[in-house]
Amino acid sequence: ATTRINMELKKQLLMLATSFLGMAAFAQTDPVPGTIHAYLVGKQDANTVVISEVIQATEQMVHRDLLGMYNKLYPDTPLPKGVEALRFATLEEAQADRLVLKAKYEKAGRSVTLRGEEKK
Repeated sequence: ATTRINMELKKQLLMLATSFLGMAAFAQTDPVPGTIHAYLVGKQDANTVVISEVIQATEQMVHRDLLGMYNKLYPDTPLPKGVEALRFATLEEAQADRLVLKAKYEKAGRSVTLRGEEKK
């Protein structure tokens, strides 16, 4: 009976250790803890919307920090006043959302300028 209990205990410990390793591996997927991806959206005029490139930032950054970072990275392509920041956990989520938002504005009859697309 003791051998059977020891085997069950070993199995449970092995499953627990595997779970911890899985959680540790999952936690390592973020290149830098607290990293987010964001883009900024603003109206240039009544019919034109400007959407910035996606930038990498941190969770601690407030709106003013994101705008300042964008202006330092892209001084030649300023954004209009009154922009909003949209934040995402991954680069892929941010890029996909940016394109969906562009399509929504275009469907509503607005002209959309994607910053970063001018260079291509």
